[in-house]
Amino acid sequence: METSNDKLERRLYSHDLAPLPKEMDLIFKTMPDSVVRPKYTQDVVQIVRKAISTNKPIVPRGSGTWGLGGSVPVKGGIVIDMTAMDKIIAIDEKNLVVTAQPGITWKALGDALDAKGYFLPCYPSSSPAATLGGWIGTGGTGIGAYKYGTAGDIVRDLEVVLPTARVVHTGDKFVPQNGGGPNLNWLFVGSEGTLGVVTEVTMMILPKPEEFRPVSYSFSDLKMLGPAVKKMVRSGAAPMHIMFSDKAHFDYLRAIGKHAPQVGCLVTCALTGTKASVDMEEKALDEVMTGAGGK
Repeated sequence: METSNDKLERRLYSHDLAPLPKEMDLIFKTMPDSVVRPKYTQDVVQIVRKAISTNKPIVPRGSGTWGLGGSVPVKGGIVIDMTAMDKIIAIDEKNLVVTAQPGITWKALGDALDAKGYFLPCYPSSSPAATLGGWIGTGGTGIGAYKYGTAGDIVRDLEVVLPTARVVHTGDKFVPQNGGGPNLNWLFVGSEGTLGVVTEVTMMILPKPEEFRPVSYSFSDLKMLGPAVKKMVRSGAAPMHIMFSDKAHFDYLRAIGKHAPQVGCLVTCALTGTKASVDMEEKALDEVMTGAGGK
């Protein structure tokens, strides 16, 4: 476990991905008193015990990619940098779950699973840098959530160090949510570290789909997209991910010298499954989108 009291280093932890207005420093104490980097659950237990004895607030932090200040102190105290807890503990191919420490990035975890023929059902768009615990702490709605559910839906169990320094498990590694009675997983998903520090995550994984196919449809006007998407969600098709960009976005890309299509807006759906099921979904989407004026 490493501890730093260096002023410059502590200043780096007084903001996240997005710079905060200078007025924040006048209202809050965004500079932590110290930064600690644990490697094991017992390290976190020691930190919490020290915080209790010194009456210091604790702010757990991942990579700080959220951009909304959730990992920034408001009363100084101890920032727990969880990025040193970045190990995969086990990939259970029999029960289709993975257990990992919260400081591992989603990309690193995804790459390790990909090498074994599995994939994460849901992950953040900031996966190259975002950590497992950080995204779960902010609610975890991202790529794959439309079809497979959010981070909270795929979590089986969390190991959490409570504000009393007690270590608890919120669910069961081998029993799906609500499959064996109530669990506390959702109490901590989205809690942003206010109820405890997550030190281990177990969540479901899936075999890599046979087919991964992105399909895009263009519309002359953004107003046409709304009715099309409304029909799509009632069509029975279940894309893994849906994204859209409007004319203003493409105008901006061209203004900075990038290639961009000349369209009013563009919606892209990522389809996953067997080749036969993806063919059926694409056919259903073709009918919906072209019927609403898309190309």
